[in-house]
Amino acid sequence: MKFKAHIFFLILITATACGKSKQECAEDSLIGEWDIVKLYESKNSLENGIVVSQEVMEFTEIEGYFTITASFMEYQYSTHSVVKVDQNYTLNITKENAGFTKVDVYTIDGDLENFRVRFGDETSDAHENATEISLEQTVTSDTLVIDRRFDLVRK
Repeated sequence: MKFKAHIFFLILITATACGKSKQECAEDSLIGEWDIVKLYESKNSLENGIVVSQEVMEFTEIEGYFTITASFMEYQYSTHSVVKVDQNYTLNITKENAGFTKVDVYTIDGDLENFRVRFGDETSDAHENATEISLEQTVTSDTLVIDRRFDLVRK
C-alpha cells in the first residue's frame, strides 16, 4: 500500500510541477523580453499552385526582439528593412498526433499574425520556465508562401 501511495505522490508532483495548469505555465513562460538569435525564412513563388522558385535565407546576426505580456506582443527586426508588429494575442493548446501518441501544440493566435510556439527542447515540461523558444509562421497568398522561424532567447 505504501508503494502505491508513493507512486501516486510522484505522479501528483510531476503533473503539477509549476503549481499551475499547463496553460498557465506556458503563458508565464512566454511573458518577458526575448532576443532574436536566428531567423530562418523560406520564400516559395507559385504559379497556378505550383512552386516555380524558392529562396531560403538564414540570418544569424540579426537585430531584433520580441516583448510579450499576458495578452499583447510586440516585435521588431531588421533584415533588408525594418519590420515592426504590435498585436493582441491568445495562447492556445491543442493536441497533435506524433506517432503512437499525442503531443501538445502551442499556438499564438494574434490580431494580425499567428505563430506555432516550440518551447526549448520540446520535452513534456519544456513549457515551464522556458529560456529558449521558437516561433514559426506560414504566410500565404495566391503567388507566394513564406515560412519563417524565429529562434529566441530570454533577455
